[in-house]
Amino acid sequence: MGKEGSHDNIPRTIARLLASGLILNATIPLEVLAQGMPTPVAQAAEAAAFSIEQLDALLAPIALYPDDLLTQVLMASTSPLEVVAANRWTNNPKNKPLTGDALVKALEPEPWDPSVKSLVPFSCRPCDHERKSDLAATARFCG
Repeated sequence: MGKEGSHDNIPRTIARLLASGLILNATIPLEVLAQGMPTPVAQAAEAAAFSIEQLDALLAPIALYPDDLLTQVLMASTSPLEVVAANRWTNNPKNKPLTGDALVKALEPEPWDPSVKSLVPFSCRPCDHERKSDLAATARFCG
């Protein structure tokens, strides 16, 4: 059986694959596959609902941040290791005096997400690690 024999088996192989698919379809009704089980995440989300007072307490410290800055903070929060690296870069004595175009140019070679780079000009005070429960401390660019 050379190449010619293998070409003769192609229709037979396709027929077998189709038959297997039809058998599987007949043994597993589509209604079973269509029924969704409630996910544990959805159940947990319902159980962890916050009251209005709790939401106010959580969001009050960041409520007065400019929307553009808050947007950048939220986007940068998806890259926490880059935020830490950027904070360390900012605290480096050779980078502290940089501002404006010099700062932008110095940030170009860094592989960080643009949202992380956009926070560097706002990192003007050291992070208060003692106040971990304070959401404002986590919203600041502290790393």
